Formats: sequence, structure tokens, C-alpha cells
Amino acid sequence: MPQKSGFFDSIDDDERLYPAREFANYFAQIISNGVFNGGQFLNPTASGLDAVVNVSPGYAWINGYAYSVYDAPLALIIPIANSQDRIDRVILRLDTSTPVRLIKMIVVQGTPSMTPVPPALVRTGDIYDLSLAKVLVTANSTIITQNDITDERLDTNVCGLVNSLVTVDTSIFQEQWEEFMKEIQDDSYATYGYVDQKVSDVDLNYVRQPGFAKATGTSTEYKVSLFPPPVSLPDGFGVTIVPHMNNGANPTLSINGSQVFPLKNSLGLPYPLGTMIAGRPYSFKKVGSDFLAASGGGEVSISGSQLVSREYGQDGILPNQPVYTSTIASLGMTINGKVDGSSEYMAVHPDGDIILIGTTGSQTAYRFYSLSGTVLTPLVVSGYPNSTSFSGAVWTLDGKHLLVYSKSQPQLSSYSFDRNTMTFTRVSQISISETGAVNDISLAANGTHLIMATSGGGSVNNLYSILVTNGILTRNIAIAYPGGDTSYCVAFSPDSKYLAVGCSSSSNYLVFYERSGDTFTKLPALTSPHLGSPRSLAWSPDNQHLVVGDTGANSLSLYKRSDSGFVKQPTSSFSPTGRDSGLARSNNILFHPDGEYLYTAFSASFSAPLTTAIYKRRGDTYVEQQGIGETGYFGSGGRCAVWLNNGKNLLIGGQANASQYGFDFRPNTVFKLTNSFLDIKPWMSELGYTIREGNNTQVREIVTIWR
Repeated sequence: MPQKSGFFDSIDDDERLYPAREFANYFAQIISNGVFNGGQFLNPTASGLDAVVNVSPGYAWINGYAYSVYDAPLALIIPIANSQDRIDRVILRLDTSTPVRLIKMIVVQGTPSMTPVPPALVRTGDIYDLSLAKVLVTANSTIITQNDITDERLDTNVCGLVNSLVTVDTSIFQEQWEEFMKEIQDDSYATYGYVDQKVSDVDLNYVRQPGFAKATGTSTEYKVSLFPPPVSLPDGFGVTIVPHMNNGANPTLSINGSQVFPLKNSLGLPYPLGTMIAGRPYSFKKVGSDFLAASGGGEVSISGSQLVSREYGQDGILPNQPVYTSTIASLGMTINGKVDGSSEYMAVHPDGDIILIGTTGSQTAYRFYSLSGTVLTPLVVSGYPNSTSFSGAVWTLDGKHLLVYSKSQPQLSSYSFDRNTMTFTRVSQISISETGAVNDISLAANGTHLIMATSGGGSVNNLYSILVTNGILTRNIAIAYPGGDTSYCVAFSPDSKYLAVGCSSSSNYLVFYERSGDTFTKLPALTSPHLGSPRSLAWSPDNQHLVVGDTGANSLSLYKRSDSGFVKQPTSSFSPTGRDSGLARSNNILFHPDGEYLYTAFSASFSAPLTTAIYKRRGDTYVEQQGIGETGYFGSGGRCAVWLNNGKNLLIGGQANASQYGFDFRPNTVFKLTNSFLDIKPWMSELGYTIREGNNTQVREIVTIWR
């Protein structure tokens, strides 16, 4: 039988050499895996000021191999979650493979999800993991707080404390102890089990002791997880939540995967868009089928003073000075190598770091850029046609294909994209002989259905449904003829349920369809027919508003989604009225990612220079912001635009040659109120007083007294 022993000295004619693994195997028999002592040793913490987890000095032991952090804490950067929440793990990884041979602390990312789970540990072959902590990474947040960290050092399933593996059989002691506890329980002594049960009963009584949790999910569907998990949600159930993003209209709440409950204020009314602010606590009690704001607390107080942090928009602001906040956009991006010609279209890769600008340039009809911070740098690509006949483009959701539509046949082409070689290859195309140029396309949020609006002729259909499958384009079933000889613009609602079409039919300029699977059903005509000729459409991110841009005076129209269909709102929904005259092109209306702002471009005629404006949404009205679109570069902009860096920057393409401009978007920026509180304007977001002096771009706390 094979046998082994050790360790022994070598002599001249008998060397006894032992590899490191045999020493490790020896120590692994007497010392268990884990961290030494726990407590403040190898303790994962977060400052709440950045996305860094700091691990304090300490020692660990894995399968007989030692590890330590010494002298100073080890800082681990947690990557940002761009789309959905994620749970990462801080791991000690032993790798005994010959090229590696070490233990290293690393961050292993989880998979982004609406209900994220931590990544599994690897304990096969040469790899053996111990997990020090789980880290909840909230989507689009650059902050990790201590509440986001779940310490796993004491969990023997994933880590544990180092112990001696030399043990004695204590089962008899355990049996004697349990018998003793049974005896004293009869004498009215409280056992550990009895106390634990009572503590558990208190912990689970969320009526008397409300829970507290940081929200995840979306702006309209907040989700929280309470510990211990509630066994039921009776009336009076209390919870305080901290939203991770400003709310959309009519927000809901789900607790530990429960059914969805509407969140309402203390009057029983749904919350309008943007009234629940990210990072602030809100307390609710369950009443019937709703969670109502707890009386006297938990809601944002619109009247009364609040201390908030805001960015100063000018120099020389003094302490205790009356101020207001408004939204501004100022040139702040660097665009290297602007492309010649008038800007025709833009497309942003789903990862947000590659931007396509198409133009009418005689030498170069397009340019791809890489985005790093606020700097755009030209990219060298191959396979993308240098064609001025292209009207626009959109990326598929996975970023692996670019769909391009054209003024001539083939009207729609699909190009695969190899990110490693920056190469495009046409893999599919659609040619429709009975129609003309494509004016607009819209890709549904499901990434499968694409609608193409074209110039037809007579009674020829001008609306086509295309299925997109791994970049391959196929014609879907026909869509009912919207009317007129041209469909100018199309737009799916963010939930992909509805499709809006702007066409040239004088009796029905605006048509709505409802999608069910691959079928589109034309909805009954609007009670009050739309009077303008739409050239652009934009849905709000919460699916509640459709903004329509027409040619002619008062060219912005607002439709609100309701149970009975779509209802046109008064002309006064846009303030000031009449300012938005002659919207001339598609892609001229663009909601900010948070849904609170609306970008538009308009002109007095098709040939006149376009002017841009930005509106701030307040419920069902939109107020134009001060100083945006009046002067400077905006006058030559407006042909097309995209938001970058999650709405922190706005890229605008203009009519003039090589007219691309990048702006810093600065909402709620502080300015001096020159005439005390008598000179209040509609575009002002807040009024208040300063606490400290400061200059442009500095962030200071102010006291707001009106919002």
C-alpha cells in the first residue's frame, strides 16, 4: 500500500526534500480554513464617499497556505453597475497552479439582475475561494455604503474563523446540557430557545417595529429586502425605504418578492413624477391594498425649509444671499476631429462608450468616436459604408449589430460589429420595392420588433414591421395602413406596448397601435384629431407622456396615457406658449434619462437655422429653462442630439459644416436672485438662501424655502 511520512533531516547520501504542497497538506490537517480572530482583522468597510471597499490588516489560512494584509488597509475598487443592481463578492483566492502559486484578494462581480444573487465560489482543481463579504452594487450609483456590505467572515460555509482541527467528541456533553435545559424550563427558567423565539417574534413584528431598507428596482417599481423576511404583510405593516433613484409616476413597492403595492401620499394620492428623491428616507404603512405615507413623516416637504447640496453657477455668491436654482448647459466636452458636413444622425452604443455621427460630408459621411469622460476621440473602423444616403442608425440592445436606414434601396441594412477589430460586416438587408425613402425607425425595448416609416405614394402602405433576430432582418405581418402617402416618424413606448406614428393624412395625422406579440392593432382614432403634421415623437421614460413635434406655431403637443387611451393636454402644457415654432425634423425631441427634462429643436421653417431649448417637467406641464437655446452654439445646432454619460452631457449636431458641440448638463444650478424674492420666474426650480460663499462649479449647501 502507498504510504508517506515526514518530515526528516537530510544526510549526505540521503536527501529528504519536500515540496511546499506537502507542508501545506500537513498544516491543513491541524488548522482549519478561514481568517484569524475576525473582529477588526480583514474587516471589509466602506466610507460611503466612493465605490471603494477597504479591508483592514489581518491574516487568513487556506488549505495550509498563509495570507496577510499588512501595514495598511487594502483598497478594492468596485466597478459601477450600469443597468441593473449587482451583488459582488470580496474573495480570497488560493491558486496553486504552477504559473500563479499565490493567494490574492479580488472582487468577483455578480450578474446584473432585477433580483441579483452573489457569484458562486470556486473550489475545484487548483482554485479554492473564501468569501470575506458580499457587496450590493446599486445600478448607476458611484457610492458603496457600509449598509451595502454583508460580512461573511463568520459564515463557515464560505469562510469562517481559523480553528484547530484536533477535537474531542462532545456529543455526551451536549446531551447532558439539553437534558438540564429541559429540567430548568419546567421550573420557569427561560431557555435559549425560548428567548430566541421571543426575540424573533419581536423582529418579525413590523407593525410595532417598522423595517428599514435601501430600494432597488426601477423608478416605478421599487423593491426592498427586509431581514428577517416578513411572514405576512398585515394592515399597519411599517417600512421606511430610501429610493436609489427619483420616482417615476405612480411608483409601487415590493417587499421580499411580495406582490406589488401602490405607494401613495398621506392623502391616498399616487406620487407624481420626481416627488420621491433618491437618497432620502420615506416611511409608509400598509392600509388595504396600498402603502400610504406615514402621517407626519417620510415625505418630501415641498413647503418649509430643506438643507440641500447644489452646484453654484456663477462666481461671487456670498453667505446668506437670496438665490434660485435653474438648469443650464455649457460647453464642456472636447471633440477631437470633428466630421465635415451637416450632422444628420447620431447613435450611441449600449455600453455608452462608442458614438456614431453621420453627416452630409463630401469626403467623409460618418465618424465613429470613443468616449472617455468628456472627451470624444475618432476611431478607425472598417466595413461601414461612406454613404450620404443614410438617414439614421440604431444599435441592437446587445451592441453586436448596427441597423442603418437609407433614402434609397436597400432601405434597411444590418451590420455586425466586431469590437476587437472595429470591423463592420453587412449580414442582412431589406429592400421594399413598393415604397421610397425611410424617414424614421423605432426598435422596441424587447430588441426584436422594429417599425420602419417610409415615403409611400397614393394608397401604398408606408409603415412596415421588421423582426430582428441576431441581426437578421425579416418582414413581419403587415400593419394596418395609417393613412396619407408618408409616415414621417415612429416611436415605441418604453414598455413596447404602444406604437405612435406621425403621418401625412390630413384627417388623422397621429395614429396609435397596440402591440401584442407580433401583431399590431390600430387603435380608434383620437376623439379630437391631431391638427399638425408630426415630424418627431418622444415618450417619457415612465410611459405616461408622448410629446409630438409638428410644423407650424405651437408645434409641441402633449398626450397623456390613460386607461381609456391617449388624451391630448392643453396647449399651456408648454410654457411659454408659441415659443416652439416650426419643428422641422425627426430626432428633435429627446427626454433626459431621468424623465425630468426634455430637449427640443425647432425653427421658423425647414430651411431656417434651428434653435434648441430644454424644458423641465413639472407634473403634466413643461417649463422652458432660462438661457438655453437663446445664444451661442445652440443656434446652429439641433439637427440631431444624444445624451451621454447617463445624462450628464448632451451632444448636439448642427446644420453648419463640422458643427458638433458637447455640453455639460447642469440641473438645479444656483444663481443670485438680484431682486430679493420679488422677481420669481417660471423657470426657477427652487428659491432659498446660501450658507457659504462660493464660485462657479463649487458644490455648497443651501437652504431652500420653495420648490
